[in-house]
This record gives sequence, C-alpha cells and structure tokens, in this order.
Amino acid sequence: MEKIKKPVKVTIILFLSVIMVLSMIGCAKKYQVDYDGEKELWSGAKDSYRAGSTVTIYYTLIISDADLTFRIDGEKVSALWKEGKGYRLRFVMPEHDVKITTEVVESMMYMGE
Repeated sequence: MEKIKKPVKVTIILFLSVIMVLSMIGCAKKYQVDYDGEKELWSGAKDSYRAGSTVTIYYTLIISDADLTFRIDGEKVSALWKEGKGYRLRFVMPEHDVKITTEVVESMMYMGE
C-alpha cells in the first residue's frame, strides 16, 4: 500500500476536524418556551431556542389603561417600550424550558355614581 502524501494527510485531518467542530456546535440543545397560551401576542416568538442564545420578542397587545407585568418562570422581568413594535423582552435562554406570563392590571377604574 502506498504511503499517503503529507499534504493529503493534512487536508484529511483538517476536514475531519472541521466536521467534528461543526457537529458539536450544531448539537446545542434547544429548550421550549411556553407563552401561557398567548404566543400570537408575541412578535418574533419561536417555540424553542438554543441554550445561551439571546431571545428578543415583542409583546404587541397595547392596552392604554392597564399596567403590564412580565414574568419568566415566575420571576418579574423588565420590558422596554419600543415605538412601533411594542414591549421588548430580551433574555438569554437558560438550559431548561421556560414559561413567560403576562399580568394585566387595570390602572383606570370607572367611579360611577
């Protein structure tokens, strides 16, 4: 059997190394996001994200006479208002499934006679 020439060996090793690195990157586990039945109110919302990725979504339901509180896994999180898009929620996807909830509290009440 002929000896494989050195440049061919190097090319094969580099090719296999690239394939191995790409397969490890592509194997990052995705985790599910539960929007508490309101996914249609979130612009840019996906069902799952890779752990460590930055998630940016916009809550598009605009309620002028209510206060909104956003929570991820029960923890209150800040959401910034972005004109023309809604409330922007940005977070790094953890290594577990998450649940996003929105609490709406009416801030204006009718005081009848």
